[in-house]
Amino acid sequence: MSNQSNNIVLKHVTKKFGKTYAVRDLNLEIPANSFISLLGPSGCGKTTTLRMIAGLETPTEGEIWIGDKLVFSAKEGIDVPASNRGIGFLFQNYALWPHMTVYQNIAFGLETLKWKKSAIQARVQEMCELLQLSEYIQRYPSELSGGQQQRVAIARTLATNPSILLMDEPLSNLDAKLRLDMRAELKRLHSTTKATFVYVTHDQMEAMALSTSICLMKMAVLQQYAPPLSLYGEPVNKFVAGFVGNPSINFVDFDHEQMQGDSVLSREGVSFAAKVSVNKANGRILSKKVCVGIRPEDIHIDNTSPLKGEVISAFPYGMETTVMIRFLGADMRSVVFGSVDFTPGQQVGVSINGSNICFFDPETEALEAIGSMELRQ
Repeated sequence: MSNQSNNIVLKHVTKKFGKTYAVRDLNLEIPANSFISLLGPSGCGKTTTLRMIAGLETPTEGEIWIGDKLVFSAKEGIDVPASNRGIGFLFQNYALWPHMTVYQNIAFGLETLKWKKSAIQARVQEMCELLQLSEYIQRYPSELSGGQQQRVAIARTLATNPSILLMDEPLSNLDAKLRLDMRAELKRLHSTTKATFVYVTHDQMEAMALSTSICLMKMAVLQQYAPPLSLYGEPVNKFVAGFVGNPSINFVDFDHEQMQGDSVLSREGVSFAAKVSVNKANGRILSKKVCVGIRPEDIHIDNTSPLKGEVISAFPYGMETTVMIRFLGADMRSVVFGSVDFTPGQQVGVSINGSNICFFDPETEALEAIGSMELRQ
């Protein structure tokens, strides 16, 4: 075991409610000082996992280690209470003391730890400056907006310097601008506090922006645990590829055959040579039919291309425009960078360029290979 006191290891952790699995045989190593997001659709088991680490939920099977301390073991009957696990927990609902001011709410944990009055005062001031709460220090929670209350909850949790901070969708009740500000805040807090952050979200953009690694779950089972860009560039299956990325990946089915050692993909009378890059998955396309995953940024509007498509709709955002194009008998999303707009019905040339095109087995949905595809004339 690492001598770092704030790494977390889950070994074969399972949680059942009756006959239903909330989490199934989860093995997870969370390194000290990392920022890990538990990501996935509602009901995939991410909050249950967080609550088991915290000691608020008892696993059915398995072991949980925090540093070199075994805090839960089904076999050995060990279950260290939440209050003795040295963890800060931030919920979606703020759970502030309504009869206490902002100052008293933040100071409460420090008073429990018997800090000196002057040290408490300095720490509360520091937290209020950090989270832009100084002008509200004497107000009560009922006099604050939801965003301000959430900032008080973050300040209160961070005040005691926890070495592990668990967060369950702490930004989901905030408006869009405040969410972005708080994301930047959390990233900065992570780099300054040296704590291990474990963060539950169903928002893949948030997970991508914040995390050192993402643990992506589906139906109680871990799908992939990897840094954000690996999840994006090398998804292990179609679910991962489709969950990560905005606008989302295009999935298109092609027929596949080997011709003179080339993998040839064809659809709607158009064929492409697929060039597979080595050492990815098993490195070759095996199936007779293949599901191709093409990211929107790899579909280019290119009027020199012999492939033609029709613009269905366009969404200009200023820095970039998302364009829905119908070609090869499918509707595909493309991202065009720059301030441009397109008219529905407009005919455009389309090319597929990119070395990170994913080839999936349509039956198992597992990734078979990664590579590029070139139009065969």
